[in-house]
Amino acid sequence: MSHVIDALARLLLGAKPRFVVYGGTTLCRTDLLDQRVSEDIDLHTDDWPALVELLHHELTNRLRRESPVSNGKESTAGGPSPPTPSDTRTDQAFRSSIRRQAVTTELRRAINERTIAVHYQPTVDLITGRAVGAEALVHWTHPTLGAVNPDEFIPIAEHTGLIRPLTVFVLESALAQCARWRKLAPTMIVSVNLSARSLVDVEVPEMVEGLLCRAGLAPEALVLEITESTVMGEPQRIAAIHPQFRQLGDGLSLDGFGTGQASLAQLKWLPVNELKIDRSFVTTMASDRTDACIVAASVALAQSLGLRAVAEGVEDEAVWARLIEVGCDDAQGFFVSVPLPADELAQWLRNRHHVPACSVSGAVHVVV
Repeated sequence: MSHVIDALARLLLGAKPRFVVYGGTTLCRTDLLDQRVSEDIDLHTDDWPALVELLHHELTNRLRRESPVSNGKESTAGGPSPPTPSDTRTDQAFRSSIRRQAVTTELRRAINERTIAVHYQPTVDLITGRAVGAEALVHWTHPTLGAVNPDEFIPIAEHTGLIRPLTVFVLESALAQCARWRKLAPTMIVSVNLSARSLVDVEVPEMVEGLLCRAGLAPEALVLEITESTVMGEPQRIAAIHPQFRQLGDGLSLDGFGTGQASLAQLKWLPVNELKIDRSFVTTMASDRTDACIVAASVALAQSLGLRAVAEGVEDEAVWARLIEVGCDDAQGFFVSVPLPADELAQWLRNRHHVPACSVSGAVHVVV
C-alpha cells in the first residue's frame, strides 16, 4: 500500500494553493481526492481504515517538512511553524473525503461483483391481509466500511455515474424475483425506487422495457417509486419524458407523500397510480390527532384522484385499525414484515397465501 500512500500524498501536496486558511486554521486541500484520485490512482484496497490512518500520518509528516505557512506561531528555528492536520475540522474534512472515495471505489466493485444485497419489504391489502407487492431495498455491508446507508451511497452513485449500473442491477434482481413470486401469488408486483438522475435519464424507459421482456413479465408487474423531492427537483425534464413512463409498469408511486412540495397540478400530469403516505404521519396516527387527520386527508385525496393509498411505517395493530377506518388500501411496515431476503420472502408468501381473510384483531403477524 506504500505506493498508494505516496501517490496520494504527492497529489494532495502538489496542488496550488497547497493550503487554504479558514477561520485562522490552515487546512490541506483534501477536496482534490474527490476530483482526481478516481482517475489517477488505483485505490483498490480491502483495508480502507488502514489507508486513512497511513495517509493521515504521511500528510502530517510532509506538511511539517514542506509547509511555508503557519497559524502565526514561530518555530524553534525562527521560521514559521508548519500546519498540522490534527485540527478537528481538518481531520473531519480529510476523513470525509477519503470516505467518499472509498465508497465510490468499493461501490463500483460491489456492483460489478454483485455483492450488494436486495431485500424486499412486502405490502398487503388492509382488508384481506394478502400480499399485493414488495418493495426492493438495497442493503450493502462492506467488510471494512461496514454497513453503508443508501442515503450515503445513492448520491455518490448519482455524482459518479454509477447510478445507472446500480439501477440495472436492482431492476434485474427485483424482476427475476417477481417472476418467481408470481407462481405463488399471480398478481404480485414489485416496486423499485428511481433516483432523480434515473427519472430524467431518457434511456431508462427503453431499458426498463427490455428488462421486463427479459424477465417474462407484463408491465403491470412493476411499480417505479419516486419521491416528492425528485419531482420538485426536475419538473420540466420529467414533464418532457413522462409520457414514456405511462407505457411502462404499473405507473409511478409517489413515495413519502406529505413531506415534500408536490402540488395537485403535478399529481394531474404525473403518471402516478399510487400515493405512499409517509411513515412520519402513519406511525403515530393512533395517538396523534393531527397525524391521523393528515393520513385521512391523504387517503381521501388519493381515492378522489383514482389512486391507491398505501401507508408506510405501520408498526402496530392500533395503526392498522385506524387505517382501515379511514379507508386506506394497503399497508407496509414492521407490523406486516421486516425487509426480507428474496428466499425468505418466498417462504413468507407461501405461508400467507393460505391465510384466510384477516379481521382487524390479529390481522397481521410480525415476521422477524
